[in-house]
Amino acid sequence: MVTINATHTPARPYRNKKLEYFVNIVINAIILIIVNEILNWGILPFLTQAFKRVLPIQNASLALNIAFYALFLFYDRNWFVSLLRVVLNAVSVAVAVRFLTVFPFDFSGSSFDWALLFRIFIVLGIVGLSFAIIVEFVKFIGAAMRRK
Repeated sequence: MVTINATHTPARPYRNKKLEYFVNIVINAIILIIVNEILNWGILPFLTQAFKRVLPIQNASLALNIAFYALFLFYDRNWFVSLLRVVLNAVSVAVAVRFLTVFPFDFSGSSFDWALLFRIFIVLGIVGLSFAIIVEFVKFIGAAMRRK
């Protein structure tokens, strides 16, 4: 006869939040270096000098990511993380809007309409980030009400 243990609980996947936060800091630091040097390297011929007009808000966004994820290393209450992610997502929307208005790309040498495709991706990014703001805000409210 086979018996089934009714108290068995499924294993939860292991997540090391501290490692996740640290990796995020490292990746954002690397991206910060890359975006500030990419024009000098000349490896993206479609990137124009107008990219310099996007750099201030892009750098601010990356610096905020680094700072906030460093805070999460020391204080990672759910309400706090969700609240700061609302801010990060809002800043990311501002960066995307800046990319859309400045549009520092030149695809004039191509027969394919890459400019339209890039604009579509940027708009989709703005829509996705807007949903992420709502999701994180709801998570913030829920966590604040539970005080976690």
